[in-house]
Amino acid sequence: MRMFASEDTKKIDAHYQKSEWDKIIQLLGKRPLKEYDDIRLLNDLAVAFHQLRKFDNVIEVCERIKAVEPRPDLKKQQAELTPRYMRYHAVLGESLYRKNELDKALAIFDDLKAVGSRFSDKYYYSGRIHTKKGNFRLALLEFKGMIANVPARMRDVVRGLGELAEASPAQAGLYVQLHNACKDKDRIDHYLSRFKKEMAESKGSIPAALKVAHLIFLEGDMKSAAKVLASISPETDEEQGWLELIAGDWLLQSKGPDAALSRYAAAEALLPPGDPLITERLEELLHTHKLGVPLRRKLVDNYKAGGSDDAAARHLEAIVAAQPDDQAARQELTALLKKSMNEAFGSGDLERAKSLADRLIKVNPDDAGLISQVQQINQMANLQRKEKLEGMLERRMPAREEARAHFEMAGIERNMEGDEETVLSHLKKAAVERSPVRLQALRQMGQIYLEKGDLDMAEGIHEILFGLRVASEDRLAWAYSIAEACEEKGDKSLAHKYFAQVAEEDATFRDAAGHAGRLARELEEEAAAAAPAAGAAPAAAPAGPPDPMEVLSRRYDDIVELGRGAMGVVYKGRDKILDRQVAIKMILGDIGDDPEALGRFITEAQSAAALEHPGIITIYDIRTEEPMFIVMEFVEGQDVGDLLGGRKLPLDQFLKLAVLVCEPLALAHKAEVIHRDIKPDNIMVTKDGGIKIADFGLSRKGGGSGMTQVGQVMGTPFYMAPEQIRGDEVDGRSDLYALGITFYEMLTGDVPFKEGDIAYMHMHEEPPRLSTKNPEVPKELEDVILKCLCKDPADRYQTVDELLEALRLITV
Repeated sequence: MRMFASEDTKKIDAHYQKSEWDKIIQLLGKRPLKEYDDIRLLNDLAVAFHQLRKFDNVIEVCERIKAVEPRPDLKKQQAELTPRYMRYHAVLGESLYRKNELDKALAIFDDLKAVGSRFSDKYYYSGRIHTKKGNFRLALLEFKGMIANVPARMRDVVRGLGELAEASPAQAGLYVQLHNACKDKDRIDHYLSRFKKEMAESKGSIPAALKVAHLIFLEGDMKSAAKVLASISPETDEEQGWLELIAGDWLLQSKGPDAALSRYAAAEALLPPGDPLITERLEELLHTHKLGVPLRRKLVDNYKAGGSDDAAARHLEAIVAAQPDDQAARQELTALLKKSMNEAFGSGDLERAKSLADRLIKVNPDDAGLISQVQQINQMANLQRKEKLEGMLERRMPAREEARAHFEMAGIERNMEGDEETVLSHLKKAAVERSPVRLQALRQMGQIYLEKGDLDMAEGIHEILFGLRVASEDRLAWAYSIAEACEEKGDKSLAHKYFAQVAEEDATFRDAAGHAGRLARELEEEAAAAAPAAGAAPAAAPAGPPDPMEVLSRRYDDIVELGRGAMGVVYKGRDKILDRQVAIKMILGDIGDDPEALGRFITEAQSAAALEHPGIITIYDIRTEEPMFIVMEFVEGQDVGDLLGGRKLPLDQFLKLAVLVCEPLALAHKAEVIHRDIKPDNIMVTKDGGIKIADFGLSRKGGGSGMTQVGQVMGTPFYMAPEQIRGDEVDGRSDLYALGITFYEMLTGDVPFKEGDIAYMHMHEEPPRLSTKNPEVPKELEDVILKCLCKDPADRYQTVDELLEALRLITV
């Protein structure tokens, strides 16, 4: 990885603060763009070109940024970069706008909405783009958002709304927003004077006159406003129609919807059929004044006249729902939906045809011929969608989208009466952690296993569902279904367990309490009947703790031991429910009897499971009953300790791994989770060269001391910070110390303190300089690592982000 010298970076920052854009361009122009891979430097270069209005250069720089980060996660960037280093998005959008590449610019500004109200250009230029493209309603919504979120830019809002008034003088709601913008900082008189001057200089300009009339009207002077409106001399029917609409708007405020509708009707006779200026106002009336079916009928006619059959059908569906006996509306709706369905089918858009066909069936549930036609369309649409999804799944997709695709594939396979195992395979892939469709996928899997009579698998899914944050009624309904299935299969004990579980959570849920009581009595009677007679041999001794392997085998198979440690055994296995490789950390000993140890065990799962980052091993499940274990992501690769094997890493490999380790740790610290046991053995290197931090077993939310309740220091001695050894308060800087020791070992092949009183050395002795053990380590990198190893936390880097920034500046 090529880095930029730290002294040059400081110069760029100084030039940026002073707006010395030419100097930034000169400094960063020393090397070709393709040699830069630091988004922050490229961002500053793009901003510099933008400030000098060199828009072609801005686009060129942003293309390089895209090559470095093809699919940026803006929310992640917002957390990891300051807004300064995200400005390249906004300047690229404006540059594309200036080059008249409107669709590309609009896509960028739409993406920027993910970061809240920052980057106000996204409203301004989106509004102007929509105005140019004739999407006047969308343009108005953008400027409305700007008024609400960016009060400092009201002058730009007024400019943008002025452009919109020129393009669509009678746009519904336009002048209310213009009034809101103009009254900012009590500047109504200023803008009114400006608009009057504009009106005088361009006699006959309807937009200018309407701006003046509306500001006067909205300030409460109805008489003067009407006088201005009367002074306008329309030259066409369309212009006269605009004035009728404006008059209707004013009557709506003063006399109500009936008066407004009469003027809107007059406008309708003058404007083109289905003009959106009318339908927008009618839609607003429908929602604000609840005029119901009569107004919907009017909207149906307007939308049909304007060629918007979908919108007309939407209103007809509402009419049929409100008046089921209205056969005329039902027939009109059927005709519209059939027409749209046939058009979609003829153009090959089978997904749309399928959607329209489903809506047709709702309107005509007893039409056998229609049902047959719909089934054929559905079959063809399913085949088409299946092919599309298969193509998508062959490519790399974001995990959430991949889960959705598998869930949809499962539905298509069911609709096409596909193989049950194929359906289950897709559902398993859809039910992974953090999947947006996990709950639905698990429910469907559970139902399949219940129908198959596989109660073990159904019970396993039930346990997962009960651990999810789902509505109580949903959890109870599922447990009730399990109980019924168990009783039907003759397993009264398991049926009692689930009926009792439901009754305990909600005694009024269906008849669960009654079933639980009945089954309890039956089980007692059966046990009494099976009890040995007097004088018979004594009963067998109570069973001991459950066999760990037996417990594991209920949910996992192909179980293989990977290794043993002081606290437990790690196994590799295959999750039978979700069909994936997992690592299982089985805890040995009497940990359940030790509250401190049990707390640490649970903390490992809770802390790591709450963190979502590709560089942190994902926790799948935790069992706190005997036998206790954590189930986590299985990582193909080796830990850094094994990678080192006592040797030194090349500098370029070290820098790459060091940055990859810092990124997930920075996320954990921002979530107030401190690892407390960073060391090479807890850092996995994957087969593709990535990093996974493991074993948050000593992690703690928000810090705390470095000791257990019985005074045992927690951590690994070779890597522990002085404050952790003393049992003092620890925080993220303690992890930085351990990370510094780890980095030291990666570069020298050994830890700085390995013999004698290691604890004393950590607290009182300076580590040997890295260059004495590895002369290839440059001084700037040595200084970075030694700063991590300062005895006083205040002398170290204060955050992982600071360390990360220092590492990225190293030149190798």
